[in-house]
Order: sequence, then structure tokens, then C-alpha cells
Amino acid sequence: MSEYINQIKDEVDADIAALKTYFDDVKRVGSDIKNHEDRLDKKFYLEAQDVLSDAFDEINRAYLRVKAQTDIAEADAVLTIIDENEKKPTDKVMTAMVQKEVKELTLAEALLEGWMKSTKNHLQTCRNHILAITGRDSGNDNKDSE
Repeated sequence: MSEYINQIKDEVDADIAALKTYFDDVKRVGSDIKNHEDRLDKKFYLEAQDVLSDAFDEINRAYLRVKAQTDIAEADAVLTIIDENEKKPTDKVMTAMVQKEVKELTLAEALLEGWMKSTKNHLQTCRNHILAITGRDSGNDNKDSE
């Protein structure tokens, strides 16, 4: 494995560690939403939405960085494999060798995707409650008056 891929893995680990507070926020707010008894508490859902929006922004930024770093690491792995072998491996072998080199990055990418989906689901729940409380239908937001 190249030193460059190791460096990328270290950067990804640091990015994910820096998101711990946001992961905790998403878990806490998700639990709060689930356990909140007053389904008409607009202030609660607006505050939850703000926390979740901040978390989503940070997780999304990290996801995009990890995705780009994974793509770079895959390209680096291909070049390293070609340099280290006298004969270019078959496509299947090459794919397997590259996947082996970047598996931690691929897992980190999937982890962040999962957190983004969870955060989006909680955000949608908040928005649904806010819309229900305000009596608006999301389909009527941009209708012209007739």
C-alpha cells in the first residue's frame, strides 16, 4: 500500500473523529423527536431542524471530502499495482486489488452516507410536523392565486 493512501486514511479518520459531536446531536435529536409527546410543539421542531441542518451540512462536507479522497486513493492504488507488477492484472483481479487497498475508505464513505440518510429522515420528520402545525401543504407553497 502506498504511503499516500495511508496519509489519506489518516485524514479520513481525523475527519470522522471531528464529526463525533454532530453524530451525537443527530442521535440525541432523533431520540428527542421520537419521544416528544407534543406533536404540535412548533418551537421544538424548529430548534430540532436547526440542529439537524447544521449536522447535515458538516456530515455532507466530510462525505464529499471522503468520496473525493477515496477516488484519489483508488487511482493511486491502480498506478501502484501497475508499477509493482510486470504484467497488468486482469480487470477482475485489478478491481479486487484496488478494493482491498481502499476498503477502509469505502467503509468510511458508507458510514457517512448512513448518517446523512438518518439526518435527512429526522429533518423530514421535523418539516412534516412544522407543515402540519402551520396548516400548510407542501404542494401549495408556490401556487399562484387564481
